[in-house]
Amino acid sequence: MSPFCRVCLVCALIGVAAAWACDAGGTRDAGADADVANVTPATNPPSRAATATPELAASGVEPVAHARLVELCAKEVVGWTLKQVVGDEHPLGAARITSALATYTRERDGKTQTLSLGIIDGARTPQAYLSFEVAWKTELSNESLGYSRFEFGRDRIVQMLSRHPLTVQVHALVANRFLVQVDVEKVEPEEVREFVLALPLDALRALK
Repeated sequence: MSPFCRVCLVCALIGVAAAWACDAGGTRDAGADADVANVTPATNPPSRAATATPELAASGVEPVAHARLVELCAKEVVGWTLKQVVGDEHPLGAARITSALATYTRERDGKTQTLSLGIIDGARTPQAYLSFEVAWKTELSNESLGYSRFEFGRDRIVQMLSRHPLTVQVHALVANRFLVQVDVEKVEPEEVREFVLALPLDALRALK
């Protein structure tokens, strides 16, 4: 099974709920669902038109080359070491998107921890951002388990957290264009956010 399964484009593009169910073996322990049961979805889920911000409602643009996204996967990020990275290009309807998918590892208490990173240029194609926008607009009932969200500058982050077992996914929308997704187990959410914010986000914002 590819190490990149846990940060798959299907999760990023089709739905945040799919990301909950996707791991290296293609399944997630049913116990994780109990932790997100307290999340109260919006009474009337946003429509496709409502989920796209004005900037994203425009036609898609030419995606940056996936090789440039691969270059942004630094060899070391706050104690995590890059083990593998691949770039690719994917069709999305009539548009194209590009991605870099990477795995990082670190040693803790004699054990190897693995973190998955995806950087995706949605090329301002509205369909690429639907799941993120739905997650961002979801009503929250418990921010310590389930969804939480915050902003840094113009960028936005959605965090999904389970405690049984401890699983953290962070989805960031950078420069209202680039999707950054991190997925890891048995690492505290504060450390995961530290990893995301230590990525070369300024270089990502500068890509055109």
